Amino acid sequence: HEAGHHLSGHDGYYLSGAHAEADDNLDPQQSETKITEQALEHQADQVGLTICRIVVTKLLAKLWDVQSFSEAEKVEYQRALAILLTGGAMMSVVKIKPTTFDWSDVPGRTHPPAVVRIISVAMQLSAALRKNFGHLDKVSRKWIRLKCLEVAVGATIKPRSEEDKIFQERANRGEPAAIRAVGIRKAIHDPRLRKYYRQLAESLEAVRPQLRPRTANTPNS
Repeated sequence: HEAGHHLSGHDGYYLSGAHAEADDNLDPQQSETKITEQALEHQADQVGLTICRIVVTKLLAKLWDVQSFSEAEKVEYQRALAILLTGGAMMSVVKIKPTTFDWSDVPGRTHPPAVVRIISVAMQLSAALRKNFGHLDKVSRKWIRLKCLEVAVGATIKPRSEEDKIFQERANRGEPAAIRAVGIRKAIHDPRLRKYYRQLAESLEAVRPQLRPRTANTPNS
């Protein structure tokens, strides 16, 4: 995530290269400023996940001669790699700790709601698997995504909390209890989620001229 801030050049927007500090000429109370900060955090998540996915995939490719695998072996390899990547990415919830949230509170935040961040990570990784893992069908990809998400989110629920009550009730019914308990399933189907993602994209585009993304040719990058 922090590497994502650096590579995306967010120090061009923030004061003295510190991504937690806003520029002096910006009013921290303005909702536009907060949405922009959320957009930069969202981009840092995306870039950070891409870095991790590429590094892990390349590392494992060096350990096995995948090209010599049979079709059945390639299926098993992609399934194992998909579980490793998805499980690893979903462990970010242990740090982010998703909980139910109110959309009316979003404009005052500097970071996107944790639930939204986790949904975004899951969506991005799902798209990458669909594009690069041709031996895995849709059902397999969905099963891996939901199972990894359910296990990781379940580990963040505090005993005797309101989320835990919902978790226990849903678990007894054999449902995906954790993602329901913290509001992930509800947020996925909320039309406000798509609107929010559009806001983030528009805010990021508005400040793009200020950013200083790093490339292989960037001095001191």
